[in-house]
Amino acid sequence: MFAKNSKAYSVYLLFRFVCSLAVSMSTVLSIVYHLEVVQLDAFQLVLVGTVLETSCFLFEIPTGVVADLYSRRRSVLIGMFLYGLGFLMEGALPWFAPVLLAQVVWGCGDTFITGALEAWIASEEEDKPIDKVFLRAVKWGKSAAFWAWCWAHCWET
Repeated sequence: MFAKNSKAYSVYLLFRFVCSLAVSMSTVLSIVYHLEVVQLDAFQLVLVGTVLETSCFLFEIPTGVVADLYSRRRSVLIGMFLYGLGFLMEGALPWFAPVLLAQVVWGCGDTFITGALEAWIASEEEDKPIDKVFLRAVKWGKSAAFWAWCWAHCWET
């Protein structure tokens, strides 16, 4: 059985919970921000989403190489920094072009984290049944997303 008191296990679960909560809440706020503050039209909203997804696709391999060659931990830290930078850019400059650039930065940050986080926990606890860890992390992430949904709907009424 997986050692539930291990530091890597606890950090991984907490990271997944906090990130799921933050991303879920920021998604709701981002939509309102794009509509109310930046005043994007339908085409611009689609373009913002397309730029984000395209940047995630394009940066996936280069950022995976960084995680494999240097450090998975470093890759996750770089990803979190770029996440924050992207959100800061978007909030500080409420115009269409900076919002697009922020999506590229955010997408790059996301690709530094995807895969590196799971590879990190798998290598930290390689002799443990990692499938149970991933399952528990998904449960924690979904519960965080649920709390974010409840929070968003409290403000709706």
